[in-house]
Amino acid sequence: MNFSITNLFLLLLPTFGFSQNFYQTTLYDSLEMDPDYQGMVMELEGLYENVNELLSHVEFSIHEQVIFKEVLFYLEKGRTDLLRTELTKPEVRALLQAYELTEEPLLALAKKIEPVLARHDKLKWIFLSKKKQNKHLF
Repeated sequence: MNFSITNLFLLLLPTFGFSQNFYQTTLYDSLEMDPDYQGMVMELEGLYENVNELLSHVEFSIHEQVIFKEVLFYLEKGRTDLLRTELTKPEVRALLQAYELTEEPLLALAKKIEPVLARHDKLKWIFLSKKKQNKHLF
């Protein structure tokens, strides 16, 4: 019988999987106490500051704010696909041109925000799952 290292690994794989159940990460009282979460929030704040800097010279009228609100929403949510669509609308293009803005910096910021928000959502989900799991243990 020819037994290779690969076969041995496959044979022991369930044991490795079981042993991971004993590994416990720290469960904080609140998500805000988690250093990973704090770092991610700081990173998001920095990216949102970049958005504010990019638009610092822009003073939208109320009418312009209504036109531009979807752009800001998709930008802050990191939704490059929806942002790209919104930026093609004639009224939005006219606003960009009027305030000497281009699409590229807006799309670049959305691309940076997207993975940070994805990590945020995952971390929040993990925290809530562990919190729920811990309640069932006691």
